[in-house]
Amino acid sequence: MKVTGSVLVDGRELGRDITYVSGYVQQDDLFMSTLTVKEQLTIQARLRLVGFTEDQIRRRVKDIIEDLGLTNCQDSLIGMSGVRKGISGGEARRLLFAEELIHNPALLFCDEPTSGLDSSMAESVVNVMQKLCRSGRTIICTIHQPSSIIYRKFDRVMFIANGHLDIPVPNYNPADMIIEKLSIEPQNETACRERIKAICNSFNHSAEGEAFYRSVDECRMRVGKLPEMRRTVSLGVQIRALLHRSLLDNWRNKALTRAKIIQKFIMGVFIGLLYFQTPLTSIGINNLNGGMFYIIAELTYSTLFGILTFLPADYPLLVREYHDGLYGVFSYFFARSLSYVPLFAFDGFIMISTAYEQSASAFGVMLSTVSPSYPVAISVAGPILTLLSLTGGLYANVGELPAYVSWIQYFSWFAMALKHLQSLNGSVLHLSRIVLVRIRLCAFRLKLYSKDSHLIEAGLPSIVYCYPVFHRAIVSAAYYTGLFSRLLLSVVYDRLLLHAVDLFRKNHKTAGLMMK
Repeated sequence: MKVTGSVLVDGRELGRDITYVSGYVQQDDLFMSTLTVKEQLTIQARLRLVGFTEDQIRRRVKDIIEDLGLTNCQDSLIGMSGVRKGISGGEARRLLFAEELIHNPALLFCDEPTSGLDSSMAESVVNVMQKLCRSGRTIICTIHQPSSIIYRKFDRVMFIANGHLDIPVPNYNPADMIIEKLSIEPQNETACRERIKAICNSFNHSAEGEAFYRSVDECRMRVGKLPEMRRTVSLGVQIRALLHRSLLDNWRNKALTRAKIIQKFIMGVFIGLLYFQTPLTSIGINNLNGGMFYIIAELTYSTLFGILTFLPADYPLLVREYHDGLYGVFSYFFARSLSYVPLFAFDGFIMISTAYEQSASAFGVMLSTVSPSYPVAISVAGPILTLLSLTGGLYANVGELPAYVSWIQYFSWFAMALKHLQSLNGSVLHLSRIVLVRIRLCAFRLKLYSKDSHLIEAGLPSIVYCYPVFHRAIVSAAYYTGLFSRLLLSVVYDRLLLHAVDLFRKNHKTAGLMMK
């Protein structure tokens, strides 16, 4: 169903200008459950108050906490029902009011502020609203089935039926008959609508109705250019505030962090023991490639599905704050992505490195964004990851794949990560050795894994006279250029070099190494 139309105030369409002088307290309590009340208000103040210093923001937050009676719970976690213990329902509703009062609006709209609360909590919320009205604000709210005590706290009460603002009533609980007459019964909908229409028309043409509309005409608003009291804070302030909030949320999800670290530690020990002291033969190199590819897959799936699990939970809060004009989607994405770096890179570092996590985490954020739900994201992720892993260089020779498939390798972090892991693996194993090329084995390995070949020439006299420098520099150069990953070089011990030096002294000839 598509709903179209305009929202008019006194016959004029104000658009977003109304947000400069008003606030909107929504019905749902949407917060970061891992933040405290004071932290939530501080972050909201940074996003809403333009040009305020940190001292001014702290004073403003302190005043609001005192005015709304949140002093006793200001350092308590907000929590979430059924997940994490936190503040009460009445305190959460007062926190909603506190957020909207940060920029000190003159007009507040409240959507069912007492829904879901018991009578005591509902009365405390209405007391807060009454206190705000006494300070010079106007509050317009919708409310369902209030008690007699709550009725008496309102200055003016009007009934809404079938989309019409119908009858002003005294601020005490009227008879149930009025509610019954203005409600629609599902089994008799047509007759009920006719009755409501007749009641509304009767009031509109009565003396009371004419007097009511006449008083409205006398108080018509003279709408000019509203003062621009609110603007969007700078991009840097948005990112800093959102990053602070996201880091606090990640830090206080200790169960998730602890589980990921333990899992990665166990997997790292298992893989290390499984491939411990693997010989550098043709079969051994195959085994090492499989182990490194498994590390890549483990980091990919744990990072991707971790993000798919808890990122969609932020979506309702993102939508609300985005429509409130607090920040843009880019600010949220950039700050949230930065907050994932310590969370997903640290457990990955236990297994391999801190740099790899960005590919899988960005892929997970993308799927969470374009997918309407968690099951859809999981269904889409599986086939895509299969294509990326099949073109990663382990299961198939990508050089022999058809042209319409082989291009996928350039978007596969499996292939890129495997290449650099092979390079890292080679440089670590051969730190105390000098690298020479055995032509046939290298050519075989290059053909098998479809790697690019290069011509390598090394003058033996240079090796002899620069042995101390070359012995260390060749490993560093190979590490930075990816030489090991391209050639999968075979290794001989330093004693072979010394034997070659002896031959050189005897024959006074230069020797070169060329790979075909």
